[in-house]
Amino acid sequence: MEFLLGYACFALETGDVTLALQLTESAERLAWGKERAVPNAGLFDKLRVYRLVHTSGPDSARPLVLECQQKYRNRHPFFYLDLIACGAWLDRLSLGRYSPDSERALALFDKLGARGLRAILVAQGILV
Repeated sequence: MEFLLGYACFALETGDVTLALQLTESAERLAWGKERAVPNAGLFDKLRVYRLVHTSGPDSARPLVLECQQKYRNRHPFFYLDLIACGAWLDRLSLGRYSPDSERALALFDKLGARGLRAILVAQGILV
């Protein structure tokens, strides 16, 4: 599982969206019915959102983003930041820009000193 998730992220960072989607699909199949046992749940959820956007569109991914944000809020800051980024990405895809709510939420990266995580999300094409 870790290999699939890590390699999917590497594929995103190198611009190989097709490979990232294939690896994410493989990870989802492997985790089917055992999602709570996935070792890196935040990364798994971020990649699930990414795949859902590419297979069904941004509007279909929003409920998953909101569910995951709720799951990680006040529990796991870095997983929460990943899903904040996904929400901002959906806004950018739908509206052509970040919404004011997304802009405020993205400020949490600076507040938590997560510049490296933000740089990774930029390299993966989720943030600009």
